[in-house]
Amino acid sequence: MKQEQISTDILSVVKKYLNENKGWEDDDYTVHIVTDGDELKVFEIMHKSDIDSIKVGGGQSVELHYDVKKNKIVRELGYQ
Repeated sequence: MKQEQISTDILSVVKKYLNENKGWEDDDYTVHIVTDGDELKVFEIMHKSDIDSIKVGGGQSVELHYDVKKNKIVRELGYQ
């Protein structure tokens, strides 16, 4: 899993969410910061199966919204 200046506390919330909700292990995906706001952080989660995929659509990859005050993932969006 790639880490781009993401605090270990936030990264652990993201990892736990993906493991519990998707069944993904740490080496199944990379994490990229899309928006690094004070109240909301948005992450692009790229699943390894989508990296070299030639099929149309978002595959398994998702966008996660992390609420800083609540310290949890508050939204998951799939790519189309």
